[in-house]
Amino acid sequence: MSTILLNTNELSYTGTTTPVDPYVANRNNLFTVVVAVSNFTGRVVLQGSLTSTPSVESDWFDIALSDDTVYLEYQSDTSTIGRTFKGTIVAVRAKVDRSYLPETEYDYGDHGTINKISINY
Repeated sequence: MSTILLNTNELSYTGTTTPVDPYVANRNNLFTVVVAVSNFTGRVVLQGSLTSTPSVESDWFDIALSDDTVYLEYQSDTSTIGRTFKGTIVAVRAKVDRSYLPETEYDYGDHGTINKISINY
């Protein structure tokens, strides 16, 4: 299991690009993502790319993590959840989005933390 995002004391941020094993990337494989949060408020977005070295935002697409949205939304939640999806992707990253909140600065007490987002394939 590869860690693709840890907490950053920012309101919204994007994790680093994590390459998917070339053997896996060439197939429609099953992926499992695990999101662990503590008192977290915000949205978690998982993105994939068909480019091995994505360099612009248009290289990325959102991966549906629920039936209704392409993100997981939390309101002061402490939990560890898993989601699965099938896909043919060569790179993956995760994002924390709090742009919909009225606050303009990160506050640990109000926004909590991402303990870890991991992916397995």
